[in-house]
Amino acid sequence: MLSRLAPALLLLGSLYACAAPATPAATPTAVPRAAVSEALAPWLIQRARTFVEKQGPLPFDLESLPPQAALEGAADGQFAFVITAWPPPQGWFATPLGTEGVAVVVHPDNKIRELSLPELGDLFSGRLESWEALGGEAQRVQPVLPLPGDESRQLLQSLALGDLRPTTNTLLAPTAAAALTLVAEDPGAIGLLPLSALSSQVRAVRVEGALPATSTVSDGRYPLTLQVLAVAPQEPHDALRDWLVWLQSQEP
Repeated sequence: MLSRLAPALLLLGSLYACAAPATPAATPTAVPRAAVSEALAPWLIQRARTFVEKQGPLPFDLESLPPQAALEGAADGQFAFVITAWPPPQGWFATPLGTEGVAVVVHPDNKIRELSLPELGDLFSGRLESWEALGGEAQRVQPVLPLPGDESRQLLQSLALGDLRPTTNTLLAPTAAAALTLVAEDPGAIGLLPLSALSSQVRAVRVEGALPATSTVSDGRYPLTLQVLAVAPQEPHDALRDWLVWLQSQEP
């Protein structure tokens, strides 16, 4: 199965192949499928690497999808579970797995070091069109956002934008990798990036006085935080349930 997670999953497979001794070929069996939303894919890949290195191959195939499409696939029986920050449909199984921060990132040359939630609303809505208004350079603000429906975009809408809408000048980034590239290439860009996908190519700013970090996300000081859930029409069993329990044990 091909998806945007394919390179990372191939890496996980190669790590296991290098670490595990050769075993006789087994009769192929159907492997369960699971889905993860784009916003949480970096979070999951970090932990999946650890699992593969210590425990062996994942007990399922994984696909990265927009959250609505992932939930529809689970409802149709395509996926055994979905990892998302969306609330599950009524009557579904759901269990918390951890938390993920949503970093606000700018180009490394941007002098701005801290933003408030109202300022984020003004920047992403187009009310502020130049960084000069906040003490930065006379540089046009270029918002970069995930696709509509993405959990991190919804979080920004609820906490910063409110009744405002993103400016029509917004560039859309369907994946964290795309957002990283767009912000790194434009000195005026500002975007959202999962904490697990942060890179030296961009710089995270403080939001309401706190930098995104494992400690500030877990203790609630950083305001842009997603609750990671595993949801499914029915509770997973056997190896899938064991894997979810292992994932929960990895959180601080």
